[in-house]
Amino acid sequence: MKYALRDSSGNPTYRGTSVPVLRHSICARAGLRPALGQHTAAEHAALKRRADGASTLVEIGVAEGVSARALREGMKGDGRLFLIDPFHLSRVRALNFMKRVAMRNVRAGGRGKVIWIQEFSQEAVNGWNEAIDLLFIDGDHAEEAVERDWRAWSPFLSLAVWRSFMMLVFSVAGGPHLNTGQLGLPTVSSVAERLLAGG
Repeated sequence: MKYALRDSSGNPTYRGTSVPVLRHSICARAGLRPALGQHTAAEHAALKRRADGASTLVEIGVAEGVSARALREGMKGDGRLFLIDPFHLSRVRALNFMKRVAMRNVRAGGRGKVIWIQEFSQEAVNGWNEAIDLLFIDGDHAEEAVERDWRAWSPFLSLAVWRSFMMLVFSVAGGPHLNTGQLGLPTVSSVAERLLAGG
């Protein structure tokens, strides 16, 4: 499955989304447009690099699966990628085209095993007991939500992985498209800065 990323300024490189009907995931499922990533090519490459050698990866927030595909392409061949997303925004839950697009897109990544957890992150963490090599928080971008996810999931990371995660937050989630507010989302890098400062 093809996918489209954002340019270095954070603008969509796929221009078809200016046509409202093409924004819907059913169009990606039908092959009328590529799966849409919310990150740049440089950020995509950073995700793949950070995933290199990781055996247990967790991504919170999957959308159409483009960042998850980057993680799967970079992870160890025998690794496991846990994808957490309730996919609750579908009007017709039985059809859920966003989930279908994500599943097809992630399947194209081809490495390791993918475990889908169709829950909110605060539900999925209940009963979790595995060490995590890479944690990518990309669900609800509100600062309180990012901090809640971090506090819930970070105890499963080692210090070395924690440092790697913070670098990933700055290189991916704190990229220029979020800092300029073009997506209408608050930056998550301010949460990372506060956590690095011990807050």
